Amino acid sequence: MAHSGDGTEWSESTPAGTEPIYLGALEIRDLRKALNLRIKKEHEIMATSTAGAEHKQGSAKAYLAAAASEPTKRPDGSTVFTAADIGRLWLDSTNTALNVLISQTGPVWWQVGVPSGTKMWFYANTAPVGWTIISAIGDELLAVKGGSTYTAGGAQAGAWSHDHSGSSGAVTLTSAQSGLPAHLHTQTGQYLNNGDAAGGEGVLTNSGSYNTGTVSAANAASSHAHSVAAETAYRPDARVGILCTKD
Repeated sequence: MAHSGDGTEWSESTPAGTEPIYLGALEIRDLRKALNLRIKKEHEIMATSTAGAEHKQGSAKAYLAAAASEPTKRPDGSTVFTAADIGRLWLDSTNTALNVLISQTGPVWWQVGVPSGTKMWFYANTAPVGWTIISAIGDELLAVKGGSTYTAGGAQAGAWSHDHSGSSGAVTLTSAQSGLPAHLHTQTGQYLNNGDAAGGEGVLTNSGSYNTGTVSAANAASSHAHSVAAETAYRPDARVGILCTKD
C-alpha cells in the first residue's frame, strides 16, 4: 500500500497504477483522513449532510504588504481579482491600515478607520503607531471652526501672546480734594510781671490763648496718571499634546 492509512502522508504520485484493487477502499479512507487533518486546522471538521468546513474564529488571513505592493491577485499569485473577491482584507504594512477590497476594477481598496492624511490631536508626547507628528506646528491653541472669527478650517488664526499694558487716563484733583485747606493754629500762654522794685520774684498776673493767624489754602491740583504694567509672557494651565498626521 502506498499510504499508511492514518492520513499523515501525502503524495500525488501514488498509488501506482499497478496497486491491487482491493486496496482502493483503504486509499480512499486515507485520503479523507488526510484532507480532514489539514482542513480542520482552520475549518470545522467536515461531516455528513454537507456540514463542516466553515472557517474557525481567527482563521482568516489577510494580505500583508506595503502600499507599493498593493494586492491585485488572489493568494495563488496568478488569478486576478473578480467580483467574487470583493470583501478581501489587506493590512498595509507601511501604515498599519486595514483595507477592504470594494471593487475588482483597479482594484479599489477602502481603508477601514481613519483615512491616510487625517490630522488629529493626541494627549501624548510621542505619535502612536501609524501616525507622524506635525513638527512645524507648536505652541498654539486649538480653535473650533465657525462663527464670525474662525471661518476656515485647517488654517492659522489669532495670536498666542496678549498685552495688558495701558493707562488709566489723566486725573486732575481740586484743592478741596487733595490740597491744604485754610486753617490756623491756637497757642496757649502764661505771662509773669517783672517783679517789684526791690528785686522780688515775679508774680503770675495773666494767661490766655492766641492764634497764629490764618494759613492760606495750598493748591495741589496737579495732573497724574496710573500706569498698568504689560504682561506678555502669560500662559494658562494646559494639558499639552501633539498634532499628528495619519500615515
